[in-house]
Amino acid sequence: SEGDFYFREDTCQNDEINILYTGRISFAKGLRELVEAFAIINRKRDNVILNFVGWDYDLSKPVEKYLKSLANNLGIAAKVIFHGFKSVGPELNAMYRMADIYVIPSYHEGFPRTIWEAMANGLPVIATKVGSIPEFLKDDEDALLIEPHNAEKIAKAIFRIMEYVDYRKKLIHNGYLLAGEN
Repeated sequence: SEGDFYFREDTCQNDEINILYTGRISFAKGLRELVEAFAIINRKRDNVILNFVGWDYDLSKPVEKYLKSLANNLGIAAKVIFHGFKSVGPELNAMYRMADIYVIPSYHEGFPRTIWEAMANGLPVIATKVGSIPEFLKDDEDALLIEPHNAEKIAKAIFRIMEYVDYRKKLIHNGYLLAGEN
């Protein structure tokens, strides 16, 4: 609804930069590679936080536990935060609005609603070229599209959005308009 839209001219303006993933906590979402990419980023930029919002279908949370262990082994555990499930609406929108970049590095998808949510909340989006994502989004116009299964490409994409202000602003603006059309 209209209340779910929040336009911002730009992100990545604060001392701390927040990367966000929302959705199911699953290996098929490319989350192992996202944590590995974050370790690459953290070697060069110590002001970045990786935020996960979502749920693991298994109540014992095996994927979340693995990702936390991986983050610990990579020395970035203090900067990888799991927020758990958030309800659609104000609670979830608050997470999008505190973030600077949205990343969904899935191996396969239909078209995730989370991309529309992120764009409606004024976030630049990095997504993989899988499923119908490339049918709805133009690479380098609406979002930055990358190949799946590649931590280095995720890291390069995040750096690109953090470092190139005009590019970031273009993705925010075009994504916001596209979300409004859909």
